[in-house]
Amino acid sequence: MLIEPLTREHNRKSFDYGDEDVTSFLREKAMQDHERDLSRTMVLIDPKESPKRIIGYHTLVMTQVKQEEIPNDRPPITRGIPVILLGQLGVDGKYQGAD
Repeated sequence: MLIEPLTREHNRKSFDYGDEDVTSFLREKAMQDHERDLSRTMVLIDPKESPKRIIGYHTLVMTQVKQEEIPNDRPPITRGIPVILLGQLGVDGKYQGAD
């Protein structure tokens, strides 16, 4: 198994998570967001079986949390705190529950 950045060479059309939102994000939006530097999508593939078939993926997004969103912040932080958000996560239905 290998994790690598999403490229146009990967077969996004064959991926089916079983939930339309997760599936359509990978098929229709992930590559655009990746190329615009809005997020980073990494895919899991099996280079021996099929190097273009996506087994699973995750998308990370850089954002920040405002000080007022942090409960019981002591001492108060007066700036936004950079964080990485797990924006999407999916495993193709063929591989769900597989050992």
